[in-house]
Amino acid sequence: MVTGTTGSRGTRETRERTTERRESPHRSSTSAPRAASRRECSVRSSLEPACGVSSKPINAGPQHYVLSAAVDRLTTWVRKGRIRGRSAPRLDIVAGPPASIARDARGNALGGIRTPQLDVPIATLSGLGQPPGGFCAIFGTTVPFDATTLSMLYPSHAEYVTAVAKAAGEAVRARHLLRADVPAIKAAAIASNVGE
Repeated sequence: MVTGTTGSRGTRETRERTTERRESPHRSSTSAPRAASRRECSVRSSLEPACGVSSKPINAGPQHYVLSAAVDRLTTWVRKGRIRGRSAPRLDIVAGPPASIARDARGNALGGIRTPQLDVPIATLSGLGQPPGGFCAIFGTTVPFDATTLSMLYPSHAEYVTAVAKAAGEAVRARHLLRADVPAIKAAAIASNVGE
């Protein structure tokens, strides 16, 4: 989701910073003090619903990075008439009835476009789970991991940061992220308190 980005006259850096502040559980802002970024990346046990009392916190996966990579590939295709690489993989599906998305032990989807937020998770991100009938039903949910789960997954901060950096590199090679977005993703991991 790219709400909050500036118009076409804004710089790429401005658009990224604006979007990151609003969307990313691994977020960082060059204008925000380190302490604020650390609080934002901590396990949040009291996330407030964005869409009313009966809703849950919306999916905080920063899809603006994936959208940027997709627009970049589309632009290359339009300008040069060709596109490198394969198309994105599909989500893994469990045969039904009813058919459903295959999920890992932590509840995150398997297959599909992989980002550091899915491959090095600090929360369960889903496109489902909001009450039906409202606008928020299209935004899915975020359920942060508890402190015990986080310490089991990431015994040290350095391990977490290394895992995020590795996942970001893999996503760039798969053309799901732009190389230019990796520093912001790494900086957010460094600024987090995950593994401390």
